[in-house]
Amino acid sequence: MWFSFTAIGAIASCIIIVSLWEKFQTNPTITGLDTDFHNWDVPFPAVTICDVNPVDEELLQEYIEQTWPSEVPANASDMLQWLVTLSYRSIAESASKYATQPDLVGRTINDAPAPAMDPKEAVFSVGY
Repeated sequence: MWFSFTAIGAIASCIIIVSLWEKFQTNPTITGLDTDFHNWDVPFPAVTICDVNPVDEELLQEYIEQTWPSEVPANASDMLQWLVTLSYRSIAESASKYATQPDLVGRTINDAPAPAMDPKEAVFSVGY
């Protein structure tokens, strides 16, 4: 039994090898390396200049009034500005300051305000 499986495998391998060899002989692949890098036309990379304060104050106030129409939490403006300029360093430094204020992030998942539920929308609503 094992002999028949081995023989079938060897015959199938030979057929595949022969067909690939014939294909290579009729259409060979040519590979090369272009080392003439002095004549390459490489564009200069784009340069982005970031604003120090990416928050538009008018949009920020409009978003705060829309999110908290009756009573604005004490640090709402600070939290939204922090959210727009978010980085790993700022998370380590300031996340606990805002996470402990239930009027900013909610007491439960059901009463969380818009910035806590959809921070992406908050960032794009108050930034330039």
